[in-house]
Formats: sequence, C-alpha cells, structure tokens
Amino acid sequence: MISLPLLDCHAHIAPDATADQLARLAPSVVFAVTRSPEEARRVVGRSDQRVVWGLGAHPALVAKGGGLDPGELIELLPRFAFVGEIGLDRRSGRMDRQVEFLRCVLEALGGHPAMVSIHSNGAVNE
Repeated sequence: MISLPLLDCHAHIAPDATADQLARLAPSVVFAVTRSPEEARRVVGRSDQRVVWGLGAHPALVAKGGGLDPGELIELLPRFAFVGEIGLDRRSGRMDRQVEFLRCVLEALGGHPAMVSIHSNGAVNE
C-alpha cells in the first residue's frame, strides 16, 4: 500500500508567510493557490518544503474586472506546475467575463503540463 503524506489540496496562504510559519504545517504538504497574478509573482521564486505554490485567479476578481487580464496569468504559466482557482462562481456575477477568462486560460493550459484545479460554485451546468 502506498503511504502519502497528509495533503491539503486547496489553501490560500499569504505570499509573505515566512519559512518558519510554513514549517508549522508539518507533517502536511499544502497546495497553496494564489488568487491573482500579482500574488503569483510574489511567490515565483519560493522553494518552501511544505508548500506547493500554485498559480491562480479567483473568479470573483475576474468578475470585478479591475484590469485582470488572462495574458498576465498565461505569461506566468511556465513558472508553475500547479494551476488552481480558475473557473466560474455564480455568486460573483459577470459570468461573461468569467467564461471568457477561463476559456483563454484553458486554451493556454492545453500546451502546458500542469495539475489543474477548477473552481466551480453554482455553475455546474456551465
């Protein structure tokens, strides 16, 4: 039988968390998803023992607009082996923006080897 470490496959950790703070996660391994390209840029060079940093853009931020461009996320893809927090969230509104953003990112992921976690809240049919 294969023995896996304790895993948390979806967490949000502040990009400025210290190595000492993250060491307290032991013995777990955490897949921490950034909520925006800005957060992702802040963790790009990190090599924490207990955290796998993932690239993401929360659908609520996409829905709000605010200049969040799928190109920013796509530009960072080669720096990450894990992508999450992309998807659809009906509570956030502007489904048209969310769908278009998700389409762009999924297209780009077609040529990029990565684990992907899709955010879906109230958007099962979509």
